[in-house]
Amino acid sequence: MEPLLQQRQEQSLYLAPQLRQSLEILQAATLDLSQKIAEELQTNPVLEELPTDVLSVEQPDLPKTQAYEDQELQMGREFGNPDAWEQEWEDYRRIERQSMTYGDVRQMTERREHLFNSVVEEVSLQEHLMQQVRLGTHPEGVLRGLPMLIGSLDDRGFLLLSEKTDSLEVLAQAAHVSLESMQAALLVLQGLDPIGLGAGSLQECLLIQLRAQGAEATLAATILRDHFDLLLRHKLLEVARATHATLEAVREALELIATLDPAPGRSFTPDSNQVIMPDVRIVKQEGQWVVQLNETYLPRLRLSPAYKRLASEIRLGQADRRYLQDKIRAARLLIEAIEDRQKTLRRLSQQILDRQKDFFEHGVSHLRPMTMNQMAEVLGVHETTISRALANKYLESPRGLYPLKYFFTSGYQTDSGQSVSNASVKERVTQLIESESSENPYSDQEIVELFAQDGITLARRTIAKYRKELRILPSHLRKRF
Repeated sequence: MEPLLQQRQEQSLYLAPQLRQSLEILQAATLDLSQKIAEELQTNPVLEELPTDVLSVEQPDLPKTQAYEDQELQMGREFGNPDAWEQEWEDYRRIERQSMTYGDVRQMTERREHLFNSVVEEVSLQEHLMQQVRLGTHPEGVLRGLPMLIGSLDDRGFLLLSEKTDSLEVLAQAAHVSLESMQAALLVLQGLDPIGLGAGSLQECLLIQLRAQGAEATLAATILRDHFDLLLRHKLLEVARATHATLEAVREALELIATLDPAPGRSFTPDSNQVIMPDVRIVKQEGQWVVQLNETYLPRLRLSPAYKRLASEIRLGQADRRYLQDKIRAARLLIEAIEDRQKTLRRLSQQILDRQKDFFEHGVSHLRPMTMNQMAEVLGVHETTISRALANKYLESPRGLYPLKYFFTSGYQTDSGQSVSNASVKERVTQLIESESSENPYSDQEIVELFAQDGITLARRTIAKYRKELRILPSHLRKRF
């Protein structure tokens, strides 16, 4: 084999940088887009935020691009010489300095410091436990072993060890303490707040909590210790026979078990919930539903007229002129991409409102099936464009806050020809199970028959799948004797 040079012709898909930027902006949520705009304002000197008084509320139909150009032309007339933009900047700085007093600056500084000082971080489970350890008095070996045990807890607070004795030996060796000290440290850990930590299983976790309550000799402890498998399968009659107790006594024991925490460490799990800002609002004004884009956090942008005029100056060097031209081109592309995003989002939201008006009027049971392919055909765009426009977007309405993708679901057709979405079917399943008899709950087949009475044909496995998605137990586990 030897290296060869040869020509080959082929076709490949290449996304231009401006197209990639447009797709990223279309897919970005409002807060993410606001952050991206802030970064562009810092890195692109040609881009600047449009003053809030340029566009009035009485001119909602005026295109933003036209507003930008009108504003630039109006300001451009004020430049009578090449140094006009420098004079304008000095005037702006002078007015800003005059308008802000020492008290204003001091007040702003105090507010900023108050904001930073008010930001607190939640205490983690490990920190909470170590604080308790420092307040107690323990032998040296226990104090060295506790940090090792605390660091080995999972999010639930469990110490999952395959072979507890051997594993404790490994932890003891790592902490340079004896096995007896590590076992004593484990007992100390299981007595810390919250109670139930350091268990190797759910069964042990619940028993630790009963022991801390002084209920170690109760029927509830016996059921957990000796008949845990029957309890998991909700075999209450078999539990009653095995423990020689009445069914009523078993129910009372289950009520006590239900008060225990199956995952005591979860209360200290860091809150990773993101702040959700609705991109679209659908509200009712004067009896009519209307779409409102949330542009509160999106600054309106324009090209700096001073830099545009500077780019055309004869005395400007070629490298500087090329730099400004590139920045102007990038700013124009960003503004156009944001406008396209908002236009697409408004058209998409309007279609959702038109097709799902019954949902906003009456609730989930009136949600109609709708697919991205159908929406793409209506708007005249590709289905992937719809998918990107829906990504990370949320809609706020009197019915609640929903991701835009929530409204795009498959569905079923009734015998009368009416379309019903699968979200409506899930809502109906939830309502049926909430209204069922606790002594005789509906089976999946019985739910299928109830839907058939309404003209909706479903398979039993469909009901089982929806029930699992809704985290609803099967009928034999929902049954109360």
